[in-house]
Amino acid sequence: MSIYTEAEHAIALSDTLWWIEHPPMTAAERYAYGLYQYRLKDYNEAFHWFSLAASDGIQDAWFDMGQCLLQDRVDTDNMTADSPSRMNSYPQEELSDTAICFKNAWTYYNKSTTPKNPEALYRRAWMLRYGCGTEPELLKAYDLFQAVVDFYKDLTPADFDICCDYSCEGSGISAPDAKDSGITSPTDTCKLPVGASCFELSKYFLEGLAPTLQNINEGRKLLKKAYDFHCEEALFWDFEHFGSDYDTYEYPDDIRELYSFRIGQYGRVCDIHPSKKACLRLIQMYENGYPGDNTERRLDFAKKAMPIYKKMEALK
Repeated sequence: MSIYTEAEHAIALSDTLWWIEHPPMTAAERYAYGLYQYRLKDYNEAFHWFSLAASDGIQDAWFDMGQCLLQDRVDTDNMTADSPSRMNSYPQEELSDTAICFKNAWTYYNKSTTPKNPEALYRRAWMLRYGCGTEPELLKAYDLFQAVVDFYKDLTPADFDICCDYSCEGSGISAPDAKDSGITSPTDTCKLPVGASCFELSKYFLEGLAPTLQNINEGRKLLKKAYDFHCEEALFWDFEHFGSDYDTYEYPDDIRELYSFRIGQYGRVCDIHPSKKACLRLIQMYENGYPGDNTERRLDFAKKAMPIYKKMEALK
């Protein structure tokens, strides 16, 4: 098992044991519980708890709700009670639920009283990069992503191994400003925003976005660094764009273990909180094929999607 998957298993287990003994009661705990569900890929559950937290004044939750909606991860047909429209801070404007979330998030992260921790800087940078809640400003976004990476410049991938602090602190419960924000505790190295910032910086080099020039090698180095710093999406991105020849792909064991780990996560959600989108995510992974499999094995692997289709049909 790779360092990444070993660490993620440890995080999931420790957090699960914590929440079994400590059901979320306060607003900060409800937000932290949403972060826990989001990490487990149970997006409907995560969105529900983010919505409760936002209703109770946890402003960080707006960004997370926006991410769930923007990436089409939530079964919106079933979220009437959690809809951001019922908490719209801009009733004079006709805004989508996604726009409401990011507009609220942008307003919050621009306040002088908002804590300027690396997580908040990353979120502000992300909204500037993609024009969510504000106008896109790629140069400002780049500088903020780089500021987050610079903040953790003394960290190395070795700091992200199984010896990390995998406890309830990773869910934000004991963060110094938890009562105000609930943002990830700095004591859990594997949940820092440095990996996600490296991932975003990599896209600047891969796409040749200002202020960088296109540099595929530098972009891929940043993708691997992002993955080493626990941004799993970075390795999926790398494999999708540069892994067409599996026999020469640089990280075959990592991508196979990561693929298996994600299938396990999606399968768990389909078992305990089945929904249309949860089933579709798992079906897509089976039908895309397991990395490195030949044609016959890919066909056999795709057949694993059949019972998931039946489960999804039964949900209607």
